[in-house]
Amino acid sequence: MCSVFLQIGQGGNQIGQSFFDAVGINAGTNKCSCIYQHHDQKLRSINVDSEWKTVNALKKNQLIRANNIIHGLCGRGNNWAMGYYGLNDPQEKDILQKTLQSVRKESERCDNFTGIILFHSLTGGTGAGFGSLVVEHLREAYPTSYILSCAIAPFASGESPLQHYNSMLSLSWLHRFADGIVMLPNDAFHQTSLQENGKITNGTKLPVWDINHSMSQALAGVLYLTDSLLFERGYSLGSEPWYLLKTLCSRPDTKIISLTHKRLRHSWEQSLTSVTRLFSAADKKFKSVSNILVGRGENQSYDFIRAIQKRQQQIENNLNCVSWNPCPVDYWSADHCLPGEKVSSLTLASNTGYVTDFLERTLYKAKRMHENKAYLHWYWKHGASQNDFENAFETVQRIIDNYEAVATSS
Repeated sequence: MCSVFLQIGQGGNQIGQSFFDAVGINAGTNKCSCIYQHHDQKLRSINVDSEWKTVNALKKNQLIRANNIIHGLCGRGNNWAMGYYGLNDPQEKDILQKTLQSVRKESERCDNFTGIILFHSLTGGTGAGFGSLVVEHLREAYPTSYILSCAIAPFASGESPLQHYNSMLSLSWLHRFADGIVMLPNDAFHQTSLQENGKITNGTKLPVWDINHSMSQALAGVLYLTDSLLFERGYSLGSEPWYLLKTLCSRPDTKIISLTHKRLRHSWEQSLTSVTRLFSAADKKFKSVSNILVGRGENQSYDFIRAIQKRQQQIENNLNCVSWNPCPVDYWSADHCLPGEKVSSLTLASNTGYVTDFLERTLYKAKRMHENKAYLHWYWKHGASQNDFENAFETVQRIIDNYEAVATSS
């Protein structure tokens, strides 16, 4: 199975490059580079931004095709409408056609094209707005292929005055056209980075690189090859992203995935207990529809599976699984660490109502701003309509209602 990687906007390109570092591409330590590269060693990756600054440095990367580095003439002003509806300049409109053409060419180079993985942000005009436009066109062009969005969610403290509008509108489009959304909250991964770096002082701010590193490690934890999905002869087709979707996003009404990734500092039993409690509120407010636990480490598969057998019921209780799913937790293992790592790791991917906290906060603030007509003129002048906002409000509220229904159905 072959995947095409599409990096959109500054955030998307940064997390995309960090991901390829995490899977050992840039360092040359990848055990199965065919998952990410063609026979000529070129990455199956397209890098897009509305400005040249972010992607210009990538031109020196010999692993990326020159035609797959695409940029416009100016930014999108952190405005979803400016990214989605574009500018009047014909040269700016060419960005969409060039992007779709590059995706088509990369998919045709694949032996067995299966789907597209997007890296982008929910905040910026390019990642959120142009990303929404691209996802819509990709669904039309590839109706039977998988589309997985890896979306960076903004800090609650604020990155842009328009972030609530942009996030809400982008999530509405993603929920309509993507098969699954891996949510990457800046707040959660900033906290993870603090813990990993031993810096737990309140108010400590880490560089963006550290947060991207934590996100990419979590993504690699579930997207990098595992022994569980190898063929009998030990060959991998790189099917992890699509089994992730099949396992976690089988219901079209609940398809947002939360991730947590921890290096193994204690025994497998202790780590399993610690990690599976992260998405479980004390009052059992949230339920999980389905989950995947991935254990990685040199010759550690046996110990990981044995630990699961001892703690399986406790794991399901901690994750507060729905009663109607007969197999609420799937377990993957790998007898190797992530490339460049020497420590075993545990990654949890969960389709859980935990995400509704972010959705409710975003929807509430976007509605209050909308009622007060704050910044709306910035959207109207670039082509957005009242209908765009009303549909987005309705879609995000429906997602919240769907997860609440899951919590009360069992």
